[in-house]
Amino acid sequence: MNEFTSKEPDSIGSASTKGPRTFRQEVTGVALFIAVMWVVYAIDWVVPAALVDWGLIPRTMGGLWGIVTSPFLHANLGHLISNTIPLVILLLLLCGSRART
Repeated sequence: MNEFTSKEPDSIGSASTKGPRTFRQEVTGVALFIAVMWVVYAIDWVVPAALVDWGLIPRTMGGLWGIVTSPFLHANLGHLISNTIPLVILLLLLCGSRART
């Protein structure tokens, strides 16, 4: 067998050793990511704590944590919707280009 007819799964981009992820698995990950964004917004809306304090704070070492948390923090519902629509489109395009069905 040459490199083009190999039956071994491609390890690049696959999360497990069971082979490449299917489109359905990729879409599940996208849905989970979007759901976490909306759940964090709902928690921020209900809980009186200021989750914005977990955002990116410039020029501080403690503010670096915001690099991880800021994609999940939104100022208002319009901001969340405006980020959700293009994010879903771009992530689904990425899923379609990565997944092998």
